[in-house]
Amino acid sequence: MKSITIIAFLFLMITPCIASPDSVVTGPYNISFDLGLNRSNYNISMAAPKIVETLGGDERTDYSVDIIDRMDKSRTIKIFVKKTLEAGREATADVLETALKLNNVGDSRISGFKTATRNIDGAGGAIASAYNNAASVEVYLALYQPLFDPTHTLVELQSTYPWEEGTLSLLKTIHIERINATS
Repeated sequence: MKSITIIAFLFLMITPCIASPDSVVTGPYNISFDLGLNRSNYNISMAAPKIVETLGGDERTDYSVDIIDRMDKSRTIKIFVKKTLEAGREATADVLETALKLNNVGDSRISGFKTATRNIDGAGGAIASAYNNAASVEVYLALYQPLFDPTHTLVELQSTYPWEEGTLSLLKTIHIERINATS
């Protein structure tokens, strides 16, 4: 009986330290992920949807989720779901990788710029990493088009969490679902 009590006590002591998946709703999207970190280590906030008009007059709605470490404010993750009204083309992982390269090559504030293609949320995506000299931090950027609407939706991820302490786990576990097909 004494050993059962000890085991139960140890289980209760360890349980709060175990990471658990998060799920947030922003607009018509449910975003789930697991950073592999204790949930008490970071805060999650969602911004109101933002309507953006391009130079050509096309509109899109941007939905965003911010994750900020409670102890180290330089550790942040931003998740953007960008929904366009006009249908675009479905991009391959190679095209997304090229887009990351074109947007970031030649920036004197970064060094060690690298890119790769990888599967994100079941879709072909791309990721870049670079060292931000001004902020003295490694930055990761990823792009993918979710399978439920690849011609209208683009997901952009930005992370300053270390690769093995949040970023890799995010890339492996992020899943976005449209919960309201009318939006």
